[in-house]
Amino acid sequence: MSFNYSTISNFGPNAGMSSQNDPLTYCVVSGLDSGFNHTIGGGDSLLGPNSSQCQIFMGAYCGNKWDGICEYLSNENTTVFPNTVSACNGPMGSCAGPGIGNVLTKGQFLLRNAAADRFLAYMSGNCVRVYESFDPTVASSPMISKWIPTGNSCSGFGNCNAPNVCIPVYDVDVKTIDDDIVMNKILSQWGIASDILINIYNNRIRTRRMGELADTKIGKLFASSQFQKAIKG
Repeated sequence: MSFNYSTISNFGPNAGMSSQNDPLTYCVVSGLDSGFNHTIGGGDSLLGPNSSQCQIFMGAYCGNKWDGICEYLSNENTTVFPNTVSACNGPMGSCAGPGIGNVLTKGQFLLRNAAADRFLAYMSGNCVRVYESFDPTVASSPMISKWIPTGNSCSGFGNCNAPNVCIPVYDVDVKTIDDDIVMNKILSQWGIASDILINIYNNRIRTRRMGELADTKIGKLFASSQFQKAIKG
C-alpha cells in the first residue's frame, strides 16, 4: 500500500501562497477574526492587527501603493498605543511634542507609517536594514524589514546604547509630489507627521534645494507662519 503525501518542501510554498496566509488576512480584520484564521494571530498577540509585524507590513504596503485597503484602514478612528514602527513613543506617545501621540488613531498611525516608508531617502550610516519573515510558521511568508543601529553591545543585532539611534533623511520628488495621495493626506493633518515634514524641510535647507518646492503644496506649507512657528519650537 502506498500513500501520496506532499513533501514539506512542496507543502510549505503552497501554504505560503494561499490567500489565508496573506498578511492582509492578519492585519486588516479584527483581532478576534485574525485569531480564528491564524493560530499565531489574534488581538494584540504576535500577529494581530496591532502587532509590530502588522504595523511594519501595512506601513510598507501602503507606502508602496495606496489602494482601497489603505483608504479603508486610514479611516479607523480607534486609538492605539504604541506605534512600534516610528519613533512616536516619546512623551505621552508623541511624534512631535507632548500630547500628540496618545491621541492618534490607528488610521493616523498607518498614514504616518506609510509616509515614513514612502519618503525615506536614506538612513544614517550607523544603521542596517534587517529582514525577517512576517509569519515564521509559514514557509513562504513575505519578508518585512526594520532599521536597527549596528554595534557590539547587542551581539550584532543592534547597539543598545541610547545615543546610537537611526536617523532617517526624508525627501520628495518635486515632479510628482503635488499628486502624491499620501503626502496630500499628510498635508491635510500635518501634525501627525510633523517630524517627517520638518526633516524634509531641514534636508532641503541643508542641500540648498528649497527653491524647487516653491510652487508645490508642501512648499507652501513650509512657507506658512504656522509651520515656521512649529520649527522654531
